[in-house]
Amino acid sequence: MNTVTRTNLVLAAIAALLSILLLTSQPSTPESATQPLTASDPQQAQSVHIALGNGQPPELHLQRDAQGWALTAPVAMRADDLAIGEILRLLRLPSQRRIDVDAADLAALQLAPPLWRVQIDEHRFAIGGTEALSGQRYVLYQGQIHLVGDLNAARFDNNYADLVDRSLLGEHAQIQSIRLPQAEVTLVQAGSAELFARWANAEAQWLVRPSKMDFDDVRERVTVRLDSASIDFLIRSREPRLELIRPDLDLMYMLPASASRELLEP
Repeated sequence: MNTVTRTNLVLAAIAALLSILLLTSQPSTPESATQPLTASDPQQAQSVHIALGNGQPPELHLQRDAQGWALTAPVAMRADDLAIGEILRLLRLPSQRRIDVDAADLAALQLAPPLWRVQIDEHRFAIGGTEALSGQRYVLYQGQIHLVGDLNAARFDNNYADLVDRSLLGEHAQIQSIRLPQAEVTLVQAGSAELFARWANAEAQWLVRPSKMDFDDVRERVTVRLDSASIDFLIRSREPRLELIRPDLDLMYMLPASASRELLEP
């Protein structure tokens, strides 16, 4: 074996040794860094309570039943299961980083008081602000601060319009008559079935909580009589979109302008 070959073998052995040393000396990512906040299955959750961190009412209460999720307070109506699913994601969000509570300025992190308080079954979360650089959200859970991927803030405030079902009449509505601004349409009249079907299947594009000014703009009313109750809708606007206020739920349903013809003309 000549000198050049021997030198190359020595260099190769040194390179291999250095590679092994580098691999074994790399710091491993802590297993806990990406563990979810809880081990609970969102599909098994039964109740959700949401409140603003400063205690301002209302507090929202949601419960799962055989048909899905329902808002039980401050009003009772079916909830949007997809919207509730965004809240339940909190259970399994990975904790990207943890901060010791004793070493943190909770007020600076918007955790004292928090922006929102959320309870899913027995799990209690305080949700704060976001980190400036990463945009990750501070969540206080079981005495430790976690940084998690940002949440949809609209699901956690006290505006239940973002959580409820968008249908005008709910499921299985059996319409008996509709009193429109120009006329009353009853079950026995020709063409009533088509109008009733449009009302039974109508869904808003989105919902908002009406203001006092919205109520002041009302000039017309529609009354839908079901087999078990009557529901009033106040017509706030027909164009550029149809806006219907349901005062018993304090909700305003926003529909396209074409819905004015479909729902308000006999």
